[in-house]
Amino acid sequence: MSYETCTFYRPVCDYPGCGIRYEGTYYDGSYHKWWQDLDNARENVWDNPWWLTLDDDGGQARFFCPAHLRFDQPGPPVRFDPDDDKCLPRNGGLIPYYLDSWMQPLPKLECEDTIREILKGDGK
Repeated sequence: MSYETCTFYRPVCDYPGCGIRYEGTYYDGSYHKWWQDLDNARENVWDNPWWLTLDDDGGQARFFCPAHLRFDQPGPPVRFDPDDDKCLPRNGGLIPYYLDSWMQPLPKLECEDTIREILKGDGK
């Protein structure tokens, strides 16, 4: 009898001290907590409007949960839009990370500097 070894992936919020696990859902509402493929896990979080996914300087996907996102009103988080000053991060060092990540949510103002440090490799 032989067995195949598999590695599973579960995205976790990269904000220091947070550690919230991504619980993604299928379209039928059932939960899917683990993925066999790292790219599939990344794409699932990328497509979720309530999570921020940006690649760091090393090309590694970094995930940030809704606790660290900017909301101006009830509803989904504010999304990056280079043509709208209200939809830009205050920390200009984050803008290059968004240019390849169109329409990702913005972090809370008080979380921007920490997220930038993580993306630059200076944080967690």
